[in-house]
Amino acid sequence: MFCNSCGTEVSEFARVCPNCGEPTVKVETRAVLGTKWADFLGYFYFWIGCLFGLIGIARLVQKAHLIVGCLYYAVTNIKLISDNLVRVVSEICTKLGAVTFFFPSKF
Repeated sequence: MFCNSCGTEVSEFARVCPNCGEPTVKVETRAVLGTKWADFLGYFYFWIGCLFGLIGIARLVQKAHLIVGCLYYAVTNIKLISDNLVRVVSEICTKLGAVTFFFPSKF
């Protein structure tokens, strides 16, 4: 084995170089989670979050569609009820001979 600093040949068991005094002990490093894997996990969680966000938005749109449909149905029925009420009151006033100046004359 050779010293990394000065290139002198040293014993395999030597902890320091006898020539320059630099440490010769190899430090074993563990395999660290690579940046590619960390990037993958980051993007994975990002896209999963986007998917759940889109599902939530789709549910809100579906609920909003149902609410708008119910409101449209209610408004349509109120219009039909009010039109029928105007027609009935107008007919009653006509039969009684009353003047219906506040109702439209379409009936």
